[in-house]
Amino acid sequence: MSEFSRILDLYVELLNKVKLQEIQIESMREQIAALSETIQGQAPQQENQEAA
Repeated sequence: MSEFSRILDLYVELLNKVKLQEIQIESMREQIAALSETIQGQAPQQENQEAA
């Protein structure tokens, strides 16, 4: 039973790590989306500056 308990503990530990990584990935996706919007908003200004 102790071996099963250890395996169960490892499973729970791995599951928690996966959940944490999913949260981190979602956060990074949101940051990338925000940066992408910022970059897209700046692109026309840079083109106008180059033309001037």
